[in-house]
Amino acid sequence: MICATFTFKVESAYVRVESSGDCKVGEPLNVSGTTNREPGTIITVSTFQDLRIYQLRW
Repeated sequence: MICATFTFKVESAYVRVESSGDCKVGEPLNVSGTTNREPGTIITVSTFQDLRIYQLRW
């Protein structure tokens, strides 16, 4: 019989967004930060001005 022991770490998913500073209406909003999600994961970013919702590939 062959036995193996596997050890792995499980943690909650997180997204940390860096401060983007002020942004005027109509100007691009550049979002950057870090995450432990897989590359290519889509996250949703919403703004409070005009209640718009955007999906970004992180």
